[in-house]
Amino acid sequence: MSDFRGKISGFHVLRFGSGADVRLRCFAIVSEPLPPPKGKEIQVITDELPLQLALSVGTTLRTEVEVSYDESGEGNRLNSVRMLDR
Repeated sequence: MSDFRGKISGFHVLRFGSGADVRLRCFAIVSEPLPPPKGKEIQVITDELPLQLALSVGTTLRTEVEVSYDESGEGNRLNSVRMLDR
């Protein structure tokens, strides 16, 4: 598991599937305070609604967040989002 701190600089939610198998997948870009190429950034993904909501709140508040994720074949799978308001 890895951690990364920054602000959410991009957010995209996709709906896929059909019928009873409809799911939402969220892609978010978390960037260090300095914009690229000086600052680093990562993309995280999640299908879990509570984590999508946390990313949305972090985007709206424009606050720094700490994300924990696991690297997988699909990309960086989000495990947690923590708001850093201080």
